[in-house]
Amino acid sequence: MAIKSKKTKLYPWERAIDKRRGPDFWVKSLTWLGMLGWFIILSGLVVLDKAKPKSETFLDRKHNVEVVEQLLWNRDLSEVFFYLMVLGILVSSIGLCINSTRNKRKNDEYRLSLILVGLISLIGLLFFALGIN
Repeated sequence: MAIKSKKTKLYPWERAIDKRRGPDFWVKSLTWLGMLGWFIILSGLVVLDKAKPKSETFLDRKHNVEVVEQLLWNRDLSEVFFYLMVLGILVSSIGLCINSTRNKRKNDEYRLSLILVGLISLIGLLFFALGIN
């Protein structure tokens, strides 16, 4: 029968026992938040494409298709794009907060996906503030 030591400090030559048995709810939620964030970004790009002014393209000129050019952005779709980018920052922030509370060991890392979603959403908001009239 082994005697259990009450020693809590580990020396460099001792190895810590990893008590984790696999991903828990919060770690799994980070994966889902990352996927939700990318879905929001892609939805924002589709909405942005629909909101931009129409212009004549090479294929329109080649096939003699008349295009009624618009000069202004679609305001309703631009507003949807703005809210999607705000939602992207919110999802990224929540994910990074969960990630920071779960980041306790040396080999734990921040999710690059959540960081990229936050940065792309921030760039989208800057684009909205500076470019869409």
